[in-house]
Amino acid sequence: MSSRIESPASEDPGPEAAVREGPLSRRGRAPWLAIAGLTVPAIAFRTLFDPSRVLAAGDLAFFHLPLRTLLRRAVTEGVPWWNTAIHGGQPILSNPNYAAFYPPTWLAFVLPPSTAIHLLLLGHVGWAYAGAWRLARHLGCRPASALVAAVGFTTAGAFVSSAHLLTLFCGLAWTPWVLLWGCRAVEDDPRSRRATVLLGIALASQFLAGEPVHGILSALALCGLALDSLIVRRGRIRPLAVAAVLALLLAGVQLLPTLDRLSSTGRAGGLEPSVVTHRSMPPQRLLELASPHPFGDPMRTDEELFYGQNIFDEGHPYLVSIYPGLVVFVLAIGGLARVRLERYWMWLAMLAGGLFLALGRFNPLYTAIVPSLPVLDQTRYPEKMFLVAGAALPFLAALTLEDRWSRPPTARPRLDLPRFLAALVALLLGALLALYLVEPEAVVWLANSLRPVPVPPTYSEGLVRWARIDLAVGLAIAAGAWWFLGEPTRRRDRRFSRRHVPLALVCLLALDLARSGWHLLPVVPRQAVEVPPAVLVEKVVSDGRLFTDFALAQEARVPLRSERPGPDQFWHGRDLLEPYIATLWGYDYTLHHDYDLMLTRPARRALEALQADWAPPDRGAPERAWRLLGAWNVGIVALTRPLAEVLRERWAGEPAPRLRFEANPHRLPEVRWVDRAVFHPDATTALEAARDDDYRPASRSHWIGEPPDRPPSGKPPEEETTTSGVAPRTTLASSRVELDTAVTHPPYLQIARTWDAGWRAEIDGEATTVFETAVGQIGLEVPPGSRRIVLRYFDPSVLWGSALTLLGLTGAVILWRSGARVGRRGRSSRAARAAR
Repeated sequence: MSSRIESPASEDPGPEAAVREGPLSRRGRAPWLAIAGLTVPAIAFRTLFDPSRVLAAGDLAFFHLPLRTLLRRAVTEGVPWWNTAIHGGQPILSNPNYAAFYPPTWLAFVLPPSTAIHLLLLGHVGWAYAGAWRLARHLGCRPASALVAAVGFTTAGAFVSSAHLLTLFCGLAWTPWVLLWGCRAVEDDPRSRRATVLLGIALASQFLAGEPVHGILSALALCGLALDSLIVRRGRIRPLAVAAVLALLLAGVQLLPTLDRLSSTGRAGGLEPSVVTHRSMPPQRLLELASPHPFGDPMRTDEELFYGQNIFDEGHPYLVSIYPGLVVFVLAIGGLARVRLERYWMWLAMLAGGLFLALGRFNPLYTAIVPSLPVLDQTRYPEKMFLVAGAALPFLAALTLEDRWSRPPTARPRLDLPRFLAALVALLLGALLALYLVEPEAVVWLANSLRPVPVPPTYSEGLVRWARIDLAVGLAIAAGAWWFLGEPTRRRDRRFSRRHVPLALVCLLALDLARSGWHLLPVVPRQAVEVPPAVLVEKVVSDGRLFTDFALAQEARVPLRSERPGPDQFWHGRDLLEPYIATLWGYDYTLHHDYDLMLTRPARRALEALQADWAPPDRGAPERAWRLLGAWNVGIVALTRPLAEVLRERWAGEPAPRLRFEANPHRLPEVRWVDRAVFHPDATTALEAARDDDYRPASRSHWIGEPPDRPPSGKPPEEETTTSGVAPRTTLASSRVELDTAVTHPPYLQIARTWDAGWRAEIDGEATTVFETAVGQIGLEVPPGSRRIVLRYFDPSVLWGSALTLLGLTGAVILWRSGARVGRRGRSSRAARAAR
C-alpha cells in the first residue's frame, strides 16, 4: 500500500534514503525488531507469568474468576444453562459476563480458572501487539515507527489497567485488528472482500468477549473510517456495513439471548441518568495524558500516595491509568496539525468521540443524547469510553513520527509542535519540582485539598519524597523527548543519528511506561482465592446458602488498612466476601445485590422485598426479613460488624474480622412441601399477601397465576393431612432437578430456585405448569401417588441465536470464497497488463 505521507522528489537521496536503507528498516530485520519490542509489554505484564499468583485488582478476583469457575462447574454437568450459586440461580448463556461463547474462555475447562485467566490475558497481549504492528505497517510506517505504535498500544496505562476488567480487556485487544481489516475493506483492492469477512469476525469476537460497550467504541472508529473514506474519496463504505451485519449474525448466539434477557432486567427501558453518568471522567484527568500521576498513584493507596479521592466517583478512577507515554502524547497532539496523515479523519473521530463520551455528566450534551441512543442509556461508567481515544493515540504518534522522518529538515514547519509540547511539559514539571524542593509542605497541602481526610503525619515525609522523585523522572523523560525529537536536525552526520534515534525514542517510551505502570497489575498468592478465611471456616457451622449485608450496611463500604501485603481493595473485598468470591470455596449466594444489573425480574422482586424489610444490624433485622432469607434456604447470615468495634480490636492487636456469622433459625430446605397454595392474579398482590403472612411458606404459600383445574380432594384443605415425601433418589444439578415423590393427596411442591420462563417440568413424562411464587421461586402441583418429577432449564433464544450464527458462518464462507475468485481475476489482469 502507498502511504499518503509524501516525500519531496530529489536526485540526491538525502538522509531519508538512509532511513529506508538503514538496518532499522530493512524488511528482513523487521520481524526481529517486532519480536524484540514484545519484551516491553512482557515486562509490563510480568506479574502474570507466575502461576502461584493471582491478579488481585478490580473485578477479576471477585467477579470474573468466580463466574469462570462456576461456568466450568456447570459444564461438567452438560450444557451450562443455569448457575445455582448466585441469586438463588440465574441463567448463564444469556449473560455476556460469562463469555461462554468466546473460544479463549474455554481454557478454563481444561486448566485451573486462575491459570486460564492469566494465559487468556497474556495471549491477548500478544494478539494486540501483533495487530498494532500490522496496522502501523499497513499504514505505511517503517519498522521503527511501527514499533512505537505496538509498544505504545500494549504498554499504555489504559490498556494495561483494563486487565482488571477482563471482558473489557479482551475486546480492546481486537481493536487494532478491527482498524486494520476495516482499512483494507474500504480500499479498492481485490482482497477487500476477505478483509470484510475478517472485519466481521473481529467485531463479532468483541461482542463474544463479553463487553457490549465495544460495539459503541468500534462503531465510532468505523464511522471515523467511513468519514475519512468519503472526505478523501479513495475508498468505499459499503463493506463496513456488510461487515457490521456479518458481525451481528456471527455473534447472534450471544446477542439474541442477551437482548431477550435485558427486557426483564433492571436495564430494561434504560437506566436512570444518575446511574448512566456515574463514574464519568472528570476533566481534570486530562492532565494525566502528559503526566502519569497528577493526583498520586491509585495503586498505592496503602502507602497514602493517592490523593484524588475528591475528584473521582467512589474515590477511585474506573480506569486506573490513562497515561499513554509522553513521547506518544506529544507526537499524537502534534500530528493533529497534519491533516495529510494516513487515515487522519478516523483518528480525529476516535479522539473527539472518545473524549466526548468519556466526560459523561461533565459534558452538557451527554445527558441530552443518552435517551435517544438505546445502547448508551443501558451503559454504565462513561470513563470506559476513553479507551477508543486511547487506542488512537499510539497510531497517530507513529504516523507523525513517520511524517517527520520522511521530510527533510528544510521542509519542517517553523513551530515544531511535538518538541514545543515536550519543552512545555518539561518546564511545568521543572517548576513544580522546584516548588516541592523549596516548600515541601506544598505537596501535603495539595494532597489534603483533594482528599476527604488529611494525610496521616507519619506518611507526609514519604509522600513528599515520592512526589519529588516522580517529578524528577518525569522531567528527565520530557527533556529526553525534546532532545531526541530534534536531534537529527543538529548533527552533520545525520545518517548515524537518524538510524538510531527511532530506537532511542522507543527505549524512552518503554522506560516511561514501565515506571508509570510498574504497580498496575498487583498479585496475591493463589491461596488467597483458594483457601477461605479462617473465621469463615471456624464460625460457619450451618448448612444452606450464604447471605451478606454488604449492600445494606453503610460500614461495609469503609475500607480499613491491612497489614498484609497486597492491594487494600482485594483484602477489603475478601474480608467482606464481596461480591461472589465465596463461591470459590463452595458457598452459594442468594439475595445478593445486583452487581452487574443482569438480575432477572423474579429475583429482583425478592431482593427489593428484602431491602424493604431489612433494618441496620445494630437495631436488629426484623424477623420477617430473616424468614424471607430462610425461605431461600439461607442458613448463613454474614453481618458487617460495627466499625468502632473492629478498630478497637485492631488497636489492641487482636484479630478483628469485618464480619460476624449467624445461623438462620428460619432456614427451610431447598425442596419442600407446602400444605396450601393461594393463587393471585399478579406479582404485586402475591408479594403483599406473602409479607402479611411473614413469609411462612411451610403452611401456606402465595403463587402467581390461575389455579389449575383439578378434582376436589374430598376434604377441606385445613383437614388434609400430608404424608408426602421425597425419596433418597434425588438429583439437584445446575439446570436439572429430578425427584421421586410419594404423596397421598394433591400437595404443592416449592423449590428455592429462581423462577424463569425457561424452566420446564414433567411429572411421569407429562408436561405440567411451572408456577412462580410470590418471592420468585418455582412452584409445582403434584398429583397424589408415587411420582417422578423432572425439571429442566432451557433457553430457546440460544437456539435461535445459534441459527443466526450458523447463517453468519455460511455468509462468511460464501463471501470469503468469492473474494478468492476476485483476487485471482485481479492478479490475472495485472499480469496481462504487465505483459503488454
